[in-house]
Amino acid sequence: MAKIKLAGPYAQMRKFKMAARKVERHANDGQWGPDLDDSERLTQCLYICRQFGQLEERDYEFTRAQAEEIGALWQTIQIEAHKLVDDNWPAIVRVAEELMTRPLLVQDDVDRLMAESR
Repeated sequence: MAKIKLAGPYAQMRKFKMAARKVERHANDGQWGPDLDDSERLTQCLYICRQFGQLEERDYEFTRAQAEEIGALWQTIQIEAHKLVDDNWPAIVRVAEELMTRPLLVQDDVDRLMAESR
C-alpha cells in the first residue's frame, strides 16, 4: 500500500517532467503531502509487523538503528514505486485519458484499459 500511495505523485512527476525540488514544493503545499505522509506511516507499520509480527494500537518509539532501517525500507519502497509507474506507464496514461472523458471508471473498465495497453 505504501508503494500505491506514492504511485500517484510519481506518475504526475513523470507526466509533467518534474524535478525533485518541485515534488518537495507540492508535498509542502498539500497536494501530495497526505500521500507521502501516509506512505511513510505505512512503511513504519510494515517495519513493525516484520519485527514484531503484528501492529498494536499504541505509540511506537524507534531507536536510531531502527529509524535507519525504516529509512532504508522507505528508500526501497520509493524505488519500487518508481518502477511500478515506469513498468505500467502505458496503462496509466490510457486510464488517465479515459478519465478525462468519463467521470467514473469501474474495475472492469480499468482492467480492460490496462489489457489494451499491453
